[in-house]
Amino acid sequence: LTPDIKEIWIDDEHVHLRADQWFQTVMPTRRKLLKLYDGAAPLYTKFDVEDQIIISEPEGFSHKFRHRVSFTVPEGETSIAPAPGNVLRMSVKREFQTGDYFQFTLRGAFVDIDLAKSELDDIAVVPNPYVGASLLEGRSQITGRGDRKLEFINLPQQCTIRIYNLRGELVDTIIHDGFGSDGSESWDLRTSGDQDIAYGVYVYHVTAVVDLLDGPKYGEHIGKFAVIK
Repeated sequence: LTPDIKEIWIDDEHVHLRADQWFQTVMPTRRKLLKLYDGAAPLYTKFDVEDQIIISEPEGFSHKFRHRVSFTVPEGETSIAPAPGNVLRMSVKREFQTGDYFQFTLRGAFVDIDLAKSELDDIAVVPNPYVGASLLEGRSQITGRGDRKLEFINLPQQCTIRIYNLRGELVDTIIHDGFGSDGSESWDLRTSGDQDIAYGVYVYHVTAVVDLLDGPKYGEHIGKFAVIK
């Protein structure tokens, strides 16, 4: 979130709520940037966002951009993903010259499973170690410190976090269902039985599933964090 960002618009109430909770916890001073869009027209029409095809031609070691084709969805309609058998027709007003030709290459959507698995290595816990308190915890002059809290960061959009003590006993399980590919999930340092955890070293195991055409693929990440009195 660079300083030049003035507004963040979200057109889904549930996603907006999750984002608001994240800002309130991690960046409360920038929470005012978040706005819920409830207009009748799709959000992308508010900012003239549209799919584009840019046609270029090679010239030496660079490319010259010759044409830009924009696709907009008529008001009241919804976009439909391309499917086999679809025909794309393009009409140009420019006169053709000898030697002119257009060449298109289309590639279907895909998931780079190796890259997805390698990015799980970016998952981390902050603060680590947790020493008595965290800057993520809310405070006020009336109630004092807020609930204890640490954050799992750089999580995939959907994953399961399991926390174990060094004896291998399951302490708690967290289901993360985020709204982005680089999400976070907080933990209140309490067991699944709603008891405060003991000080010491804990192991966390994150599993993520990516649904592909040939079935689900699994990735995992294992790490440690310490809680110090």
